[in-house]
Amino acid sequence: MQSIRLPQPIPLDGARHVSAHMLSMIMEETTSAAIGTPKVILRLPKVMKRTGLARSTIYKLIDSKDFPAQVKLTRHAVGWYESEIEAWMGQRSSQGRP
Repeated sequence: MQSIRLPQPIPLDGARHVSAHMLSMIMEETTSAAIGTPKVILRLPKVMKRTGLARSTIYKLIDSKDFPAQVKLTRHAVGWYESEIEAWMGQRSSQGRP
């Protein structure tokens, strides 16, 4: 397993708090730089469009552990890693072919 070395904390110039959006941007840049590949997060409408599944079907699959887990972005917002959605779709399509 490859160890990841994260860069030093980013100075916030005396700011007392960071918005969730800013924090997610900082984390994405830090993670991408450390791993070398960008992590793209898709929101539900794009996941629905890519998979062709309805919202209710996606949540049923999540409940049955048959769909990639959500990533919490803020208190009320979630998304999914694009790479996990693509891998899930590839796995599903290969299961249906002889």
